[in-house]
Amino acid sequence: MGKKDTITKEYLRQNSIFADAFNYMIFNGEQIIKSEHLVDRDASEIVLPFGKDGALIPVQRYRDLLKGYVIKEYQGKLFALLGIESQSQIHYAMPVKCMLYDTLNYAAQVNMKTNEYRKKRIKKSEGFKESKAEFLSGFHKEDRITPVITVTVYWGMDQWDGPRTLKEMFDQDLFKSEPEVLKWIPEYQIPLIIPSEIEKFEKFQTEFGKMMQFMNSAKDKKKMKELLTTDSAYHSLSRTAAKIINEFTGLNLKITDEGEEKIDLCKAWEDQRKEDIETGIKEGRLDSIKRMLDKGISEEQIKELLDATDVEVAQAKEREE
Repeated sequence: MGKKDTITKEYLRQNSIFADAFNYMIFNGEQIIKSEHLVDRDASEIVLPFGKDGALIPVQRYRDLLKGYVIKEYQGKLFALLGIESQSQIHYAMPVKCMLYDTLNYAAQVNMKTNEYRKKRIKKSEGFKESKAEFLSGFHKEDRITPVITVTVYWGMDQWDGPRTLKEMFDQDLFKSEPEVLKWIPEYQIPLIIPSEIEKFEKFQTEFGKMMQFMNSAKDKKKMKELLTTDSAYHSLSRTAAKIINEFTGLNLKITDEGEEKIDLCKAWEDQRKEDIETGIKEGRLDSIKRMLDKGISEEQIKELLDATDVEVAQAKEREE
C-alpha cells in the first residue's frame, strides 16, 4: 500500500470523518449517523463457496474500511454495514470491486446462518425445526441479512472518467439489437465522493469538507488563495489533513510528522511562497554572477557591482564548472 493510500485510509478511519462522508453521500448532509453509532468491523470479506468436487474453497478480499451502523434506539440493533474505499487513483473496475466486497459480505452472512443451523442439527437442539427448502437453502424463511453500503472517496486531482455503474462496464454495442436484456442487469451504482464535483461544501460538518473544498480549488491558484485568506478553518487543520492536502495537490509545504497537532495551512502556504521567492531571487543572482564570470569580469568587480559575497561568487563558480 502506497503512502497516499495509507494516510487517507487512516484518516477516514476516524468515526467523525467516516460519519461525515456517509451523511453527505447518503443523507444529503443531514446529520443522521453519529460517531457513537459506529463500531469497527473486520474489513476482511471471506466466503466458502463449493468447488467442482464439493470441497469448500475459501475466497477472501480485504476492503479498506468497514464499520457497523448501530441504532441504539432499537436496543443496539445493527442497522447496516458501511464500507469506505479510499482511492488515490481512478479504478476502472470500481463497480465490480465494490460489488465483490458487498456480495462476499452477504454470502458470509448467509454462511453464518448455515453454520448455526448445522450445529443445531448435530446437537439435535430442542425445538429446532426447519423445512426441506430451508435445509437445502441453509437459510430459513424468516431470516434476514444486514444491508451493506460501500462509498468510494476519490482523492485524485484528475476528473473521474471511470465507470460509475456495472452497466457502463459492458459493451453497449452488444445490446443494440436486444436492448431489453439490459433491464435485467443490475445497475449497481457506486456512491462516489469526488472533490471536483462537489457544489455545496456546507453539507459537511467536519474538516473533511474543508479538505474536499481545498482540493476542488487546488488547480485554480486564485480560488485557492481566496480560500486561504478568507476561511479561518484553514488556520487550524489536523496534521493528517494537511499532509493529505500536501500529497495530492503538490504544494510541497513543509509539514513534519512531529510538533503541534493542528497545522496553520495559511501560514505554511505563505511561508512556502516567501521561500520560493527568496530562492528565485538567489538563483537569479547566481545566474547573473555566472554570466559575468563567463564574460571575464573579475571577482572583485562583480562583488562591487552586485554587492555580492564571497560565498555567492564561489557558488556561481561551482556552476561554471
